[in-house]
Amino acid sequence: MQAPHKEHLYKLLVIGDLGVGKTSIIKRYVHQNFSSHYRATIGVDFALKVLHWDPETVVRLQLWDIAGQERFGNMTRVYYREAMGAFIVFDVTRPATFEAVAKWKNDLDSKLTLPNGKPVSVVLLANKCDQGKDVLMNNGLKMDQFCKEHGFVGWFETSAKNSSFINYIVSTTCQHSMIAAVKRDTPSVCHFCSQEVYYLERRKI
Repeated sequence: MQAPHKEHLYKLLVIGDLGVGKTSIIKRYVHQNFSSHYRATIGVDFALKVLHWDPETVVRLQLWDIAGQERFGNMTRVYYREAMGAFIVFDVTRPATFEAVAKWKNDLDSKLTLPNGKPVSVVLLANKCDQGKDVLMNNGLKMDQFCKEHGFVGWFETSAKNSSFINYIVSTTCQHSMIAAVKRDTPSVCHFCSQEVYYLERRKI
């Protein structure tokens, strides 16, 4: 007799300043395509990705694309509600977007916690590394320290244009967030390859 399938719906936020590539990252992960001609998100948008987590489990992953414009800031509490984790994105070619990262993290932490009162897992994404690789080459230790000081579980260089690590990052962040949400101590809830888990551990996850 076939075992009953379990289905879970999880919500991940993608936040950061205007034009850092949030929509592009989501489109790359969900639809495996890239365009340099996206319009700015108005308010909020989201995409759905169905993951066959293991033979008995299906995860429906909602990726919420939160507008970076200042005028939508008073709505973020509504948009953040019931999320299990988040990405904060900055553009490596625009230093001002990195300077805004702490503001986004503080806003998130002040408006969203897990049911146990702890903050959700947040990963920092240094996007557009195909255009500004040299920016981060000698700043790895500084980035590690920044993440430690501001409560990020890790950081990654990525590029929506060339798909650098995006599948790894989203899938394993989802895994990490699920573990945190159910307060488990091992990654046994998921059967993704050990390479992905190792990469997160290497980035301080």
